[in-house]
Amino acid sequence: MARPPRTAILLPLLAFAVLLAGIEVGVRMRLPHFASRDFFLTLFDDPPDGTPPDQQPLFAGDPVLFWRLRGNVDHAVWDFTMVSTNAQGLRHDRPIEDKPAGRFRIVCVGDSVTFGYRIPLVFPDAPEHYDRNDAPYAGRLERMLRAQYPGRDVEVIALAVPGFTSFQGRLLLEQTIGWLEPDVVILSFGFNDVAQRPRPDAVVMAPDLVSTTLRRVLSSSQALLHLWRWYDARAAQRPAVEQPTPGERVSRLDYVANMDAMVQLAAEHGAAVLVVGAVYRDRTTNPPEARRMSIYRGTLQEAMRLENVPFLQIDELTENGAPANDELFGEHIHPSSNGHQLMAERILAALAEHGMLQPLGERSAAPG
Repeated sequence: MARPPRTAILLPLLAFAVLLAGIEVGVRMRLPHFASRDFFLTLFDDPPDGTPPDQQPLFAGDPVLFWRLRGNVDHAVWDFTMVSTNAQGLRHDRPIEDKPAGRFRIVCVGDSVTFGYRIPLVFPDAPEHYDRNDAPYAGRLERMLRAQYPGRDVEVIALAVPGFTSFQGRLLLEQTIGWLEPDVVILSFGFNDVAQRPRPDAVVMAPDLVSTTLRRVLSSSQALLHLWRWYDARAAQRPAVEQPTPGERVSRLDYVANMDAMVQLAAEHGAAVLVVGAVYRDRTTNPPEARRMSIYRGTLQEAMRLENVPFLQIDELTENGAPANDELFGEHIHPSSNGHQLMAERILAALAEHGMLQPLGERSAAPG
């Protein structure tokens, strides 16, 4: 039996591709842009990004991480925080280059605490009035190390995104550790891990190739995004079905496993590791949440002890420090400028205590 000519197969496929392209162009011309970041946030049962249209959005959609910091953000005011990013989408005051010989690089992996939520604090109606010397603990640590080791090339990078759990942090570190080449990795996660959602991160953000490919294709097409929005709106009008009982975004065992995976990943790349216990102000503002924070922190501390991994708990920045720790917090989750200064000082002392600063020179004691 004779095969059909190749053109008989290719022409319908070509016509179908042209039709799809025409639909995509038409949707882009006629319908408002549907940001992929809002699609991913909705999948995650979070509200869309509420950044006003006349302001720079801080976040972009990502098929693996769900959201990340946009590159080249220039002095954007996000939730009372003055934020700029470099071209690589990191909150850093300069591009991150391939690490030159002699540079000592510390990478701080974390969530909004490490990112520096409301550091510096700024009000939208007075965007020029903020403390330009204020900085999250990563920036403060870099200043302190450069002062302690004059003439040495020291760099501290905050690899941190608000809202991230240890699950997302592990994926982000896997993507970046190869080109960052850190000498030291500092890890701190917790609050977002204990936050409760109908489905855990590992289900919503399934990292397998099929799931990420589907999300990549869907999020790159305005036609598909609007079709999904239409379907989701129709689904919302149907009779309500019983929702699953909310649980932690990351279970306690998975939290420890994610942190341990990052510790092992750092070790495989020749980096020393310091794990910092998650900060949290008190037990009274949200007692169930505080209890989960304490349990997660304690479980992680014990796991790191058994593995001989340096662990730092800053008691003043935990529930044990309340109520005297009020000035160290902006609210019950995020440290204030004073809190970030304390974090930088304690981290510096811990790095020295565990011999992680020896590559910088003989002097290893933290300044008094």
